[in-house]
Amino acid sequence: MPAGSGGIAHALFVSKDRRIPKIRIQTRQLENLLDKRIIVAVDSWDRQSRYPSGHYVRTIGEIGDRDTESEVWHLLLDCYYVFDEADSY
Repeated sequence: MPAGSGGIAHALFVSKDRRIPKIRIQTRQLENLLDKRIIVAVDSWDRQSRYPSGHYVRTIGEIGDRDTESEVWHLLLDCYYVFDEADSY
């Protein structure tokens, strides 16, 4: 669906972790999610479906942004740490 049409668009989420299958999501904000690192949750997986169905949870940030990519790796490795400017002094 084109942006601003108010319709629901279907998309496949591709995880950075190749062990996770593509996840089918429906969204009204597809244009806002393109070129972003996002988090999705799996809701169900029909036996006849190639991909599980899920939903958008939140945006991490722009693809290629240093802070975004760092957060992605922290999430993948389960070692999440919030950087505080005070820690750099």
